[in-house]
Amino acid sequence: MTPDQQKELLTYTSDWNMTHENRVLYVEQVWAMAEIGMDRYFDEFEEAKAVKKKKLANSEERIVGQCKGSLLEDFESTTKH
Repeated sequence: MTPDQQKELLTYTSDWNMTHENRVLYVEQVWAMAEIGMDRYFDEFEEAKAVKKKKLANSEERIVGQCKGSLLEDFESTTKH
């Protein structure tokens, strides 16, 4: 957190019945929790995106496999004498 961000956040808590030191500590703790939460959110988001890509790739492979099988069957049935 930059000093400017800290100063801005402290202005939001200026009317609270707390000492300045406690408000600084509170703002720093809230900031740290927000950073941890955002890191966790983005980690989970990236993981979900990777799972979705994997499922899509598996689905595409299955569809391609089915199409190849169908084309092979069609070819074999039309080339039999």
